[in-house]
Amino acid sequence: MWMFRHSLALDQADRQNTWAALCTVILALVTFLLPLTPTLPGQTEPQAGEGVRPAPTSGTVATKLPRQYEARCWCPSLFTQSHVHYAHAVCAGAFNFIARGGNASEALANLYAVRMPGAPEPARFGPEWFRTGQDRGADVSQGDNVQQQQQQQQQQQQQQQQQQRQKEYDEKTYRFLYITTPVSIFQLAVCLTIPCMVWTVLGSLLGGVNVDQTLVTANVGSKLDHASRRKLHAELSEAARASQWKTSSLYLLFKILLCAAPIAEALVVYHSLLPQTRDLIPNSQPADNKQNIDHLSKISDTLNNVGKENETLTSTANQSMRLICGFTTRMFTNVQRYEMECLFTTEDLPEPAPTDKEPSFAPDARNLPHTARVSQVSHVQVYECLYLILLTLLLALAVNNAASLLVWLARLSCRPRQLADLHLDAYFLLLMARENAGLDFVTALSRGDAKRGEHGLEATD
Repeated sequence: MWMFRHSLALDQADRQNTWAALCTVILALVTFLLPLTPTLPGQTEPQAGEGVRPAPTSGTVATKLPRQYEARCWCPSLFTQSHVHYAHAVCAGAFNFIARGGNASEALANLYAVRMPGAPEPARFGPEWFRTGQDRGADVSQGDNVQQQQQQQQQQQQQQQQQQRQKEYDEKTYRFLYITTPVSIFQLAVCLTIPCMVWTVLGSLLGGVNVDQTLVTANVGSKLDHASRRKLHAELSEAARASQWKTSSLYLLFKILLCAAPIAEALVVYHSLLPQTRDLIPNSQPADNKQNIDHLSKISDTLNNVGKENETLTSTANQSMRLICGFTTRMFTNVQRYEMECLFTTEDLPEPAPTDKEPSFAPDARNLPHTARVSQVSHVQVYECLYLILLTLLLALAVNNAASLLVWLARLSCRPRQLADLHLDAYFLLLMARENAGLDFVTALSRGDAKRGEHGLEATD
């Protein structure tokens, strides 16, 4: 079929450009189908907004409960067992309420420091004791919880920022690898065929000799009888001698375009596409890597400092406190007020049951971004290898075209002495016929004077 036959106006080096363009189209098809292949891991498309996937620590997260205190009061002898339990509960409830920052006037009981003989009026127990350090073992779990909440909020903000950056990275990676790359490589393949199209169009419109049609006619004429074949070759030789330099000049321009096209495409790949691919690899981003390392080191230092503070605060909180607890009781219309000395100590609470409701924000290797896993990095590395292969192909093609241009310049400049009378286009057609046409037509071109004479004799007869 005429669509798949090789043009006879091209030499072997020119046909290699056609094969290179075909290989580039296949490479573009590979990059288009690569995300859909089931053999490679992680080919699912990154969804918009998909970034950090928080992984719970050990599958669960335990919610820390505030420290609880129990009261041991020195109750009057007239108290029954129920009265004793009630006094312990009221005093412990008041102490825990104030320890969590509650207003002392709203507590179930009034708490005062133990008054020694000769001492001034005792100070009323309140939340400020925890802030000033005068509690000598009062509960500091409220301060711990506030610090932990602040730390958790900071980590959540950092996670949100990282999630936003990861979302942008996902969109950029998906758009570049699965859209920009196939389209760009296909455009490069089309650009490789532009010089051939320019040579075909300009050679048929502006050239003195249509090289392809002339050589096709000569090959078809090889099936004719000897006399008809000699006559056809003589006419083609006469038409070739009528042209002087246009066709050969257009062919040299075509050769220059063949050299320029792969060089320009190699520059585009090296300075634009390949750096963008390397920027998508997390390990090749030193600035971001340094920022992540600093971020993780700051979190580690903060957690260590919080742990040391917790140890100090826990040792202080485990101390006991002795206070005066005053409360009132009512039995019908009889109201009694009691004040007794109580010892407040912390309770040993069991470990709280874990819950799966909230994710953990602890820095963990499993809490890394979904698209920064090894599977996606390997995808980017595959695309980087494809670009390196394409770059090597373009450079080899440029060297081949440059060598072919030099060879044709030498051929057209240094002609044999017996062919010095041929015009440049006729000699160019002769050289092209040696590669693509039969020996008879080459002989007819090289001996054009004899053929023209024989043809003239036949016309005279």
